[in-house]
Amino acid sequence: MKLTYLAASVLPSSGADAVHVMNVCKAFALEGVEVTLIARKSNSSEDVFDYYGVERDLFKIHLVQRPNLRFIGGFIFGYNMAKIYKQLPKPDVIYARSMHALRRVNPKTIPFFFESHWKPQNRIYSLWQKLWLSQSNLIKFIFISKGLEAVYAKLFPTKVGKFKVLHDACNIPEIIPTSSNSERLQVGYVGSFFKGNGYSLIPLMAKQLTDIDFHLVGGKEPELSQLKKGYVLKNLTFYGHVAHKELSQIYSKMDVMLAPYQDDVPSLDWMSPMKLFEYMSYGKAIVASDYPVIREVLNDSNSILVKSDDLSAWVDALKLLKNDAVRQKMGSNAYTRFVENYTWTKRVKEIIKLINK
Repeated sequence: MKLTYLAASVLPSSGADAVHVMNVCKAFALEGVEVTLIARKSNSSEDVFDYYGVERDLFKIHLVQRPNLRFIGGFIFGYNMAKIYKQLPKPDVIYARSMHALRRVNPKTIPFFFESHWKPQNRIYSLWQKLWLSQSNLIKFIFISKGLEAVYAKLFPTKVGKFKVLHDACNIPEIIPTSSNSERLQVGYVGSFFKGNGYSLIPLMAKQLTDIDFHLVGGKEPELSQLKKGYVLKNLTFYGHVAHKELSQIYSKMDVMLAPYQDDVPSLDWMSPMKLFEYMSYGKAIVASDYPVIREVLNDSNSILVKSDDLSAWVDALKLLKNDAVRQKMGSNAYTRFVENYTWTKRVKEIIKLINK
């Protein structure tokens, strides 16, 4: 089976969406699918396969320029994507995460998927998606959470039969999940420093818990420098951006991982944070903000879920996780749930089932 993946992701880049796309293509290829990925070219000269730690030539990649022009840049990008697509042999299936590319390719007979990680942002995008939902060759609209599916169900109530929820996922680590050998509890955060991610809460935890070491991985300037200047603490380490393929070295040193999302996350009602699945894949105890969309994945047996802005609750949770038995049981439960439900292989096999039907 030949599959063409149309992605708006910038390759290579630090974006979680790019990690998602590369790993989905890898999983398809390992299941015997002949994959061609068309995505957006970055300014980086780094090799895409090396950057993401993906085996070279598992699948083909074509990178396309997108002009840095507001609004019209997307339309030009879609045109450039379609131009490459038309030069390639016709696939058996199209899998799209780029609305502009799918619109320009405009499959009439080829079966296709559209995967959404966000609600329609304007009337044009909503119209495009309504048209795709009406096409007989659409296999499914894929959503990353039940929360996002609910948003679309209100917008397109007659099309819910075309919906399918597949949460984000992660690879099973090549190294065996372990705890740190430190006498002090090692607590980590891996992710972006975007609005609502709650990273600024972590230095406040570090100030109160001087017997625990905290590690923040991620962030860009100027936020990173501002945090470093504002919080000079012996038990707080900032790493900046770390390439995805090198994260296993970080995770192997951690005992507990944090996901302190706040009320002002723009996608709070429907997000599916990839970092949660990474945390679970390494068998780490997790402390996360208690929101319905988080509880789609985590529960009280594999994590501690706390009120997002209650600093004392975060501090109390970390004090509880100083107990080795509690921490290890929680991490083990998280790892088991991950392996059973949230690997890229599991996700891709569900998609292949839909194709075969």
